[in-house]
Amino acid sequence: MKQKKLSLQEQIMADVDDELYSLKKKMQKKYTLSWIKARDCTNYSLRVLLLGFPEKWLKK
Repeated sequence: MKQKKLSLQEQIMADVDDELYSLKKKMQKKYTLSWIKARDCTNYSLRVLLLGFPEKWLKK
């Protein structure tokens, strides 16, 4: 079966997905986490990086 050539955006998305998978596996091993916990921690960290900290954390 002939594979379709990926667009640049699809290639980038696939590379990011591969890197995230590697990061989750690394976190899982380093901190002896379940796969679900490693996924949740990685996703939350990415959310903070992309969107910033929640407002309630910044208020005192």
